[in-house]
Amino acid sequence: MVNMLKDIKEMGEKAQYAEVMKGISEMSAKLSEMTMSVSVLQSENTSLKEEIRKLKDFESRGLHIKDGAMYDRDNNGPYCPNCYENHRILNLMSPPLPNTSPKCSQCRYNMPEVL
Repeated sequence: MVNMLKDIKEMGEKAQYAEVMKGISEMSAKLSEMTMSVSVLQSENTSLKEEIRKLKDFESRGLHIKDGAMYDRDNNGPYCPNCYENHRILNLMSPPLPNTSPKCSQCRYNMPEVL
């Protein structure tokens, strides 16, 4: 990019207007590409930071997933993974009725059946 600017300056000094405009156009295109790349990287960075935050939060609470539901370090649960993932709320799931799996009373998530 610095070399392009030097070239443009030199062309301007030699009064090569068409070449100067071509150089400006090329530099503008490169700048546009770089801006788009930065935007993509910023979005990815934000997403990765959020994922790290979630993992740290999950780990600090001592949560683990077993049979499609979440339990704390003392094996209390099952907590609804959907409510935790989307709202950061630990909702206990209702006890299962005969031939059913636990269900969240808040979001209606059903724990998958264990084979």
